[in-house]
Amino acid sequence: MPTTTSTPRVLVLVAAALEADILFGPIGHRVSGLDVLVAGVGTSGDVAAREAIESTRADLVVNPGFAGGLSAAATPGRCFTVTAWIGLERQNVPCEVASGLLDELAAMAVEPAIAVTVELPVGDPASRQRLAATGADLVEMEGSRWAAAARERRIPFMSLRVISDRADNALPRPRHELLTATGRVRWARWMRAAAASDQGWRESFVRLRRAQRDWRLACVSLRTVGAAITAWQRDAAEI
Repeated sequence: MPTTTSTPRVLVLVAAALEADILFGPIGHRVSGLDVLVAGVGTSGDVAAREAIESTRADLVVNPGFAGGLSAAATPGRCFTVTAWIGLERQNVPCEVASGLLDELAAMAVEPAIAVTVELPVGDPASRQRLAATGADLVEMEGSRWAAAARERRIPFMSLRVISDRADNALPRPRHELLTATGRVRWARWMRAAAASDQGWRESFVRLRRAQRDWRLACVSLRTVGAAITAWQRDAAEI
């Protein structure tokens, strides 16, 4: 069981190093009281995430990161807190633990959402449509399993997801492989991927530019989430 202190200790679990860098910047700039772990994407990160949750003395586990949009409201740059996963019972965060964090995020108009967890990236519109038919608002690759691990330890779990891409704008490779944290294109990778796809150069380029705009919006929002987590933890430490 986690310890109870006046200053809540937070375990921040992210799937990719890119997400951690966007959220908090270099490791040396991170706030005391925040344990940040890059576990790994999808099922590859489950072992590290579960070990961290089982050994943590944190009062709250927060899982911020990117997600794909499924519903009309889940547009790039919008942030949601996942309250339920398809196939997993509702996961609530006690108000006394996370209300301050939600206050910090108030300017982002964070709304509740239902998510579905998949094992492989899902970018094509047909697959997204099938997932949307389940009633989910967004799709990600680890949240439900990590939430279940936290539930087993009776540690509050909070999933904050920023939409990074639209369901109707598939790229030949995942966005984080083609775009940097600042939104710049990794041209060599994109050219190889575009050449191997069946979209055609013009269509591939149009989709890339649209994805680039969406990705920049998402990165700005994820930085805002990181700033909110940092401010909440710093304020709590000063009380």
